[in-house]
Amino acid sequence: MTRPIPPWPLLTDGTTDYFTGVPIALDTRANLVTGRLFATNWGVAGMMGSGKSALIITTLAGAILDPLVEIDIYCMAHNADYDPFRPIARTLHVSDDPDDLPTVLHGLTTLLSELSQRGRKLSSAGEPKLTRTLAAADPAMRPRVVVIDECQELFLSDIGEQAAELVTKIVAKGRKYGVTLLFATPVPSADSLPRAVAKVLSNRACFAIGDHQGNDAILGTGKHTAGITATSLRPATTNPDGSLDPGDTGTAMTSGFTTHDGLIRCFHIPRGDGVDQLTPIIDRALALRRDTGLDTGLDTSTATPPAPRRDLLDDLLHVMAGHTRMRTQEALALLAALDRAHYGTWTFERLTDELPDAAKPYKTGGTKQVSTDRIHEALTDRQTVTDSDEHGERGAPLS
Repeated sequence: MTRPIPPWPLLTDGTTDYFTGVPIALDTRANLVTGRLFATNWGVAGMMGSGKSALIITTLAGAILDPLVEIDIYCMAHNADYDPFRPIARTLHVSDDPDDLPTVLHGLTTLLSELSQRGRKLSSAGEPKLTRTLAAADPAMRPRVVVIDECQELFLSDIGEQAAELVTKIVAKGRKYGVTLLFATPVPSADSLPRAVAKVLSNRACFAIGDHQGNDAILGTGKHTAGITATSLRPATTNPDGSLDPGDTGTAMTSGFTTHDGLIRCFHIPRGDGVDQLTPIIDRALALRRDTGLDTGLDTSTATPPAPRRDLLDDLLHVMAGHTRMRTQEALALLAALDRAHYGTWTFERLTDELPDAAKPYKTGGTKQVSTDRIHEALTDRQTVTDSDEHGERGAPLS
């Protein structure tokens, strides 16, 4: 597995199909390894610099070469790995600030709500699982690939238990509905990747890792003892002369990617040091969407009526009916369900910015909440200002 790997097969041309998978690697016999996306969920682990990001980026690059696929990226660390995907990603959230974690939780909550809608639509169509025909006919049924990188930051946080519960539900429903989750962490353990999540992963990849506990946390209990181990893989190191020894960077011990557990050597799409082979792939993917009329996620064959004008305060009172207060991530999920086109991409920060001071979220019981009393107060303040403006205009002297 030390010989140079050839260029990625889709580097300069070609398309993919979410339902059949994307090329990601070669096995020990130099056979092409296709990463299945439909009906799968992945876990990826390994030391920093061992090749995790290369696998995920190659997978995302392949996914977007199917114009039906939408991608969401949540990275709980500040890096530029995913920046090229900004023009095409449905969601790109990159932050190492713990206060931003509710944004990730909101995204998962919204996704779970959307899965329920997908289930109802599949039932109405008489289909047990998503098909390409259904996905092409309905923008709300498009396949989704969701990356949660540095996932330990989420699962080890104050909202980690809630996030794990959400993820477990999403995985249980998402397999048949066309939603693929990819988790990545440099420190796999029962806490950083909870067992409830790890046990439902179909595809697992472990790059160079320091101990057998981490190996088994991602690949499965007893794998190290059975010889399925990445502890012998060497991370990149610096030679005495200052040159880089890449070690086994890009090589991973895997389960679920091939017929039998074993090593794969991942493709790498160069980007950095004046070379960028990733952006042209994303440009091709954007062109595919334009050419097929899928760039906006709307049916371009018929005219679309203008979207209704939304009033955030009124909409919050509507979705919070029967509640005096509500966690912000729950309110965001309900707003997204009310009008996905308008609220579907809203984050906690966007909600806070859009709300007047009187109605902004506040912390209680360790979570951010919105209050119907405060929303009513903000509506009253707004009406008072409106009435004053109208009175001022009527009472203004003529010049």
